[in-house]
Amino acid sequence: MLWLPSRVDWTASYAAAGWSLGLHEDMHAGALERSLLLYLAPEKFQPILPADVDVSGRPYFTATGLGTR
Repeated sequence: MLWLPSRVDWTASYAAAGWSLGLHEDMHAGALERSLLLYLAPEKFQPILPADVDVSGRPYFTATGLGTR
């Protein structure tokens, strides 16, 4: 039997972790996936560098996402 978490499960895990992001705001391979992978295979990751999370060149990123018009 395969168990896959539902939206309710993910929402509860975000709340339990105290994360301010919800499922809608977190990007694919965002905080949740990274946390799971860090737990399961920490040797696969390098430290997060400031340049990895700098979005200063994309001021409307949270409003428009990755798409271009």
